[in-house]
Amino acid sequence: INSWIIGMPDAAYISISAQSAVDFTGDLIKETFREIERLCAEKISESEIKTVKGYMLGELARTFDNRFTLADALITMIVNMLPFDYFDRKSEAVNDVSSTALLDIAQKNFHPETMFTVVAGGGKNKILI
Repeated sequence: INSWIIGMPDAAYISISAQSAVDFTGDLIKETFREIERLCAEKISESEIKTVKGYMLGELARTFDNRFTLADALITMIVNMLPFDYFDRKSEAVNDVSSTALLDIAQKNFHPETMFTVVAGGGKNKILI
């Protein structure tokens, strides 16, 4: 299971994707929504936050690994009209986030009844939506 927050100048959305055998699709969707509900009900443990922060800061550092990733970062800044301190501020935000803040964000923004579920697959030449 993977998830991304896609930010735009005036809005953002979360995308969650996963792959499974067709027989497990329903259970996978149910479990994904259970995790969303859990994010809205329980604080994330400090050890899990520490792990995620390390991962996110590592990914942020890879943004500047070589001339190609650096060029991509600059293109992102230009296209989205981001300030030059954007990546510094992003790093600070990751370092400063707390389990309480994440719980508040989840409760404010994650409303399963407003989410869309799209399923593709189901066998040869068959798409389920």
